Amino acid sequence: MLSPAQVKPFILHPDPLICNAALRYFDKSFLQDSELMPLLLQQMQSRTSLEKLSLLYAMSFRQTSDTLEVLFDYLHNPAISINTNYHLQMLIYNSDLSILEPFRPKFNLLFEPFQQTIEFRQHLVTASTSDLWDALQEICRKAQGKYVNEMPYSQGLLITMELGKRQDLDPDAVMGILNRRSGGYELAYVTLLAGERKLEEAIPPLIEFLGEEGDLLSGNAVKALVRIGSVKAVEEIAIRFPQADWLFRFFACEVLAHLKFSESESALMAFLPAEVNPTISTRLADGLCSLLSADGIPLIQRQIEQGYDRKHLSLEEALIINCTMNQIDLPELDSYRHDIEVKEQRLIARQQEVENWAKASEAQGASTAGSTGGKLGRNEPCSCGSGKKYKKCCGA
Repeated sequence: MLSPAQVKPFILHPDPLICNAALRYFDKSFLQDSELMPLLLQQMQSRTSLEKLSLLYAMSFRQTSDTLEVLFDYLHNPAISINTNYHLQMLIYNSDLSILEPFRPKFNLLFEPFQQTIEFRQHLVTASTSDLWDALQEICRKAQGKYVNEMPYSQGLLITMELGKRQDLDPDAVMGILNRRSGGYELAYVTLLAGERKLEEAIPPLIEFLGEEGDLLSGNAVKALVRIGSVKAVEEIAIRFPQADWLFRFFACEVLAHLKFSESESALMAFLPAEVNPTISTRLADGLCSLLSADGIPLIQRQIEQGYDRKHLSLEEALIINCTMNQIDLPELDSYRHDIEVKEQRLIARQQEVENWAKASEAQGASTAGSTGGKLGRNEPCSCGSGKKYKKCCGA
């Protein structure tokens, strides 16, 4: 399998598929490197369009004054799409506050919610650790019985990230909540906090959470285990995996895929031949691709030939990335690339059809309104000729 140092140059690869895979490699594994953002900027400056670059994978990349200066300059470019502009702003407001502060005169270029987030983060920095802890507890108390979209979950995440930087935070308080397994949002936040603090003693309870019902806690446990970045997590998962239930194996695959150890590769290669569940075997094969395992390529090929769970991902695409970075040429890769290109062209064509239909409908509506002296009545026949009332057709 390739090392992070070997993957890093692929950020400059001309194919967006390969470049984005390199960005995802570092993002999903929480691997920090001061050279990542300059490489991405070099890639951005070499392209006429940024639309195919997955900038969100650079959210955690370290920024400097120089890189922030370039990002702010991009916000002045009228050729940048609103979607790309939004992602660029996310890279900016997620930066370290000490580096971001000198750019305060340029904050007016950011969307208002992003400006508010920066102000909130600055407020958290001035708060004591005990006050932060109390604020997190209060969010959890008020969130009891509510869904994530019904409570300020993102505020709790920002508090958790700030708590993770506090050296006076008592690890025993974190472990007490993890071992108590109190449930609710408190456990979900503290799970992430254990990852931010890289608490190796938290590995056993975090591994238990991989099999918990509910994607939030299990997903946060995956992130925490990867952030801790210890081979002990791989060893404990390897012991439990063969006899574990489907849910545990589902999330354990993701941990193994993003912990860049040779032990992770060995575990995935050992589990894949014996796995009978198509979804789990698909994730195991994809995990080998995420590790950029050259030794695992024959197993991945066999999985594609035998069939896999295509609802989750494309193993053909993952294999192209793996082989490209390992400089391995397989005869079937050209066919895979062609199929991917055809699918992309069909998707673009469908998107264009939708846009053309929307524009035509808008123009027809404007024409009808102009000819009748106003908007079409809700109970009048629709102008599209369907025979339905307007309110049941284009006016729905």
